[in-house]
Amino acid sequence: MTATTWLWACLAASALGVLVALIVFRTRGAASGLRTLALALVPAAGYFAVVAVWPYLDDLRDAVTRWVTEATVSPAWIAAVLGGAVVVLLLLSWILSLRGRRAAGADARTSGAAASGDTPGATPPRRGRHQVGGARPTAEKDPLADMEDIEAILKRRGLDK
Repeated sequence: MTATTWLWACLAASALGVLVALIVFRTRGAASGLRTLALALVPAAGYFAVVAVWPYLDDLRDAVTRWVTEATVSPAWIAAVLGGAVVVLLLLSWILSLRGRRAAGADARTSGAAASGDTPGATPPRRGRHQVGGARPTAEKDPLADMEDIEAILKRRGLDK
């Protein structure tokens, strides 16, 4: 469709909406009529906004496309990305090698301590449920002990068996 066809289509839709707005204004009141009139003017406003803004949007699209193309194809950006990849890969390999050395050292210390029977910093295991110092464990609470309270409440309310 051409621009002229779009113009007439939008104007016709707006004119039809204005007629509907007049009918709504008389039947339902001013608030509904004004709301309908505002919606009736949307097609015409949209057409004129597109006609007025389109050339600027076209120029903006061309400028953004040119900038993105120059930035992504530029050798400077390619060099920066490759240099960053080199740095990240070197740091990653250094971190992994440190982890490997630490794991190997920990294995050697563990096997040496196990062979001698002496584990530095280890505490003796706890035996049974008693704590150190002769303290006795607390008695377990009977789960049905609270039932007496509940039964008393039910009796007061007249809901006993």
